[in-house]
Amino acid sequence: MTTKEFYFAGDVAKVFDLTPIAVRQWRDRSGCDYGYTELSNGVENPNARRRYTAVDVCKIAIALALAAKGYGLESTFRFAATTDVVAVVEQVTPSSEDMFLLIVGLFDGNAVLVEHLLVVRKYELGDRINQAFTAEDWLTSRPYDTVDVVNLSAIARRTLAALAELD
Repeated sequence: MTTKEFYFAGDVAKVFDLTPIAVRQWRDRSGCDYGYTELSNGVENPNARRRYTAVDVCKIAIALALAAKGYGLESTFRFAATTDVVAVVEQVTPSSEDMFLLIVGLFDGNAVLVEHLLVVRKYELGDRINQAFTAEDWLTSRPYDTVDVVNLSAIARRTLAALAELD
């Protein structure tokens, strides 16, 4: 879908209708360690422009979708970088099967304590959600009380289409 090998912060910002400064601040303040810089003598040059692959930009889109649900940005950048999520993003095509991220956790009055991140197919969603609400936290024996679902494939397809418009 995209022809570029990498994108700079300005391109990433355009996809999300933000400023490049916001993208750079995610790295400095919110734990977004996606992307890479060119190496100088085997060491990353902190003054070099950061480069983001299409997969990196999709992970950012997923992290922002999770943040819109109320999760902290630092956590969402971590969630979006898990191997299962990255595997879905790397394989997404316009006609690929939708894959979903299922987040199961406990609400402690201030925030959701995430217990499980599961990547599931559409036909598995109903059963997994029912299982989540009947399962208990192993430590507290308290039933899980929050389940969030995010369509990873749809977010990745939309992001890749936006990147293709920049090419």
